[in-house]
Amino acid sequence: MSERTGTEHRRLRAVLQVAESGVTLEHVATFPVATLPATATCSQATELMRTEGFDVIALDDEGDRYRYVELSDVQGREAAVADHAQTIDTRNLMPASLSLAEGLDALRRHPFFFLLRGRSLEGILTRADIQRPAVSMLTFALILAAEAGISELIQECCGDGWPQLLSDSRRSKALDVLEQRQQYNAELTLRDCLMLDDRLVVLQKSEAVRKRLGFDSGERVRVWSKELKRLRDTLAHGGSVLDHQPDPQAALDMIHEVRATAHRVWDAVGANSSE
Repeated sequence: MSERTGTEHRRLRAVLQVAESGVTLEHVATFPVATLPATATCSQATELMRTEGFDVIALDDEGDRYRYVELSDVQGREAAVADHAQTIDTRNLMPASLSLAEGLDALRRHPFFFLLRGRSLEGILTRADIQRPAVSMLTFALILAAEAGISELIQECCGDGWPQLLSDSRRSKALDVLEQRQQYNAELTLRDCLMLDDRLVVLQKSEAVRKRLGFDSGERVRVWSKELKRLRDTLAHGGSVLDHQPDPQAALDMIHEVRATAHRVWDAVGANSSE
């Protein structure tokens, strides 16, 4: 790999690094965390949680927040809410400074987490928070990072012959875009002017690119591409992740897969080149 090519790879891969580290749980979680006096009754807790739409709430015990209750623990009961409280421990605690990508991955395994600022419990992250714009921004950035990596793989695996894998109409459209942009002195190549659809067509047709990414057939690429394009289009037009996949658990699994794809793509870039 040439020094210039290596520099370009690092610059493009930075898109993935920025996506994963640029947004934290501070940008999506709820602050301050909702609390309920530890002296409240289960019926009072149920009324408050139903009114506010809470599934979980922290108990405030004279300024200390070390216990919580879930709605399912208290509804239909008349005892003191403290009798049904659970201790907040490391299994449901995360720092608010944690990256959003890591926090979303954790939400796949547990429906909520209390968040710490320093040593103080200040916020809460739940699966309802995946509808927030920052989650859509992260997911879209991961797709863009994967797209940039696929573009690099196309050049690595196909050399200058990759345009022949496009239809005449696709190739002509990319050439038109290149000509328009060069009028403004933009230093671009034809590959820079491809749309996501174009890159996925090359991926589908090129056995070398497919094998580098672990696809055993063009049909598998076609099925995978269809879902990826639908998600990208939803996010590009201002929709949320839940607009594409309404089930929060399935949406979190989808984000996890997009992130894994971006890493798989960039792990493949330069894999067969001498550093």
